[in-house]
Amino acid sequence: MPLPVSARRVIPADRTTLPSAALGWRSGGEIAVAPTDATGLTARDPFFEVRAAVEAPPGFRLLDGRSGRIRFDLPSEPLLRQWLRKLDQLLQQRYGL
Repeated sequence: MPLPVSARRVIPADRTTLPSAALGWRSGGEIAVAPTDATGLTARDPFFEVRAAVEAPPGFRLLDGRSGRIRFDLPSEPLLRQWLRKLDQLLQQRYGL
């Protein structure tokens, strides 16, 4: 059931330390963790964190501190621009350009 988001805050830096080990693969989460980290708190790849305030309808109980998914609706963009951005991201990831 999608819930409306009243406010969101993007933490403006890529991070590698997970807020909780429960988000990592070792604890059943969806984020790949570094194989050298025994605690399961270091993500294999950098990520960006978004925190949001969710409005729950009457009778719906939300638990504080839980993770979830947010869908961002972005404006449409021509295919060529999308391909160029994907190529740029690939070069940045592989070669650090």
